[in-house]
Amino acid sequence: MSFLTWVSSLDPLTLGILIILCLIIAFKIFQYLFKALTFGLAFALIPLGLKWLGLQVPVDLPTVLFFILLGILTCFFYSFISFLARVFRK
Repeated sequence: MSFLTWVSSLDPLTLGILIILCLIIAFKIFQYLFKALTFGLAFALIPLGLKWLGLQVPVDLPTVLFFILLGILTCFFYSFISFLARVFRK
């Protein structure tokens, strides 16, 4: 049974519920990726702030990319820890 025949065999209510669920999941994923991008961009400003404070931090592409990656990983770590806290709190 192919995917298209399976979808065409669904009644309209089930298909509508399936589409709404897919849209909700896609929206949640988009929200999370935007949050991770925001963390990355905020962390990208750290070398500039350190340079402004007078510290000898290079403000080149590898350093900025490192801080962006560090921000994204911090977002993932924070989300994981908050998930574990919610699971073990109950």
